[in-house]
Amino acid sequence: MAGYQPDLFELGGRRQLVSYSDRHQFGVEAETGNLLWKLPWGTDRQMIGPMPVLDGNAVLTSSSGIKGGHTARIQLDADADAVKVNMLWTAPVDDLHGTSVLYNGSLFVSGHRTHKGWACLDPQRGNVRYAADDIAKGSVICADGRLYCLSQDGVMSLLEPGETGFQVRGRFRLAKPPKPDVWAVPVICDGRLYLRYHDALYCYDVRR
Repeated sequence: MAGYQPDLFELGGRRQLVSYSDRHQFGVEAETGNLLWKLPWGTDRQMIGPMPVLDGNAVLTSSSGIKGGHTARIQLDADADAVKVNMLWTAPVDDLHGTSVLYNGSLFVSGHRTHKGWACLDPQRGNVRYAADDIAKGSVICADGRLYCLSQDGVMSLLEPGETGFQVRGRFRLAKPPKPDVWAVPVICDGRLYLRYHDALYCYDVRR
């Protein structure tokens, strides 16, 4: 099983789709589908969940597996003829779910095996600035400077990222699943928060 949907970036005046197979991360030209670059990126579970995140001319990406995984920063130097690829760092935070968030100079990601709970990473160097292991792994989106974290155990947490840690600004239980399989990504639109668990869709008013 490969990853989630690709992401659309523009680098060097060229639009490209960045995604994964079960063995590589790669970029293709959006207009033609031509392969621009690829990088070995297999996992022992043949599954990569998170969407890649663009930071300048680099991609922040993550993977997980039975034996662990990592988050990495991949530099993409693009010109009219080619795209050069260089992995700048890796960090032992292995995201299994669908999203990571780059906000205010920090990368927020949840770990699976090599790092439990949620972490704030320096996107330039890869070091963990701080972490919280009391919130189960899951998916996240960012709105109004806060993180909406839907954990796979069914708990929805509103976190405010600070300089040295997370501040919990709200929390409730969406569902109590028989197994930790609350995996849908939260969505916010027009002041409403949409959460899904299996065939049930919930809507909450989050306007201030």
